[in-house]
Amino acid sequence: MKKKLRLTALLLTLTMSCSLLAGCGANKAPSDSVPEAPADSGSAAPAEESSSGERTLLADGNTYASGLPIVNEKVTFRIARGKNPLDSSTDTNEKPIMKLMEEATNIHIEWIDIPTGEGQKEQLSILLSTDMPDAFMGMVDPSDIMKDYASFVPLNDMMEQYAPNIKETYDKTNGEA
Repeated sequence: MKKKLRLTALLLTLTMSCSLLAGCGANKAPSDSVPEAPADSGSAAPAEESSSGERTLLADGNTYASGLPIVNEKVTFRIARGKNPLDSSTDTNEKPIMKLMEEATNIHIEWIDIPTGEGQKEQLSILLSTDMPDAFMGMVDPSDIMKDYASFVPLNDMMEQYAPNIKETYDKTNGEA
């Protein structure tokens, strides 16, 4: 159950990161559609296609409306995460699941591992004040957000629009539904 919850959280983070930063690229004229990328493994969900077999791009010109890969041209995001002291792997970037997700989505994530436990708050403070990543997986509490409120983007409305199933699960888990 914990693995499923972690995977769900990771996929939500990827989706929201893409949604948040989709407009940060070069200012290009969006095209209505592009030819569908060839399916390499068959594990990707089918994308919405027009009658001519083309997938629909959103206004940013790089993000697909549905299906995999999520973006047409590869993008990179930096995400900080708390690394459990019992995790004996050396680097999150080298985990096979991360490589599979990158191949499926066309999104490269540069993981910033911050060991949990003693010293995590200090490392997090340095990261928040100097070289803020695109997203955090956990670790940040409300007091951290209030210290630099303008640097954080509220995701409430985006969750309803782009991740209704995740929001529903979150609401049920927290007794709000």
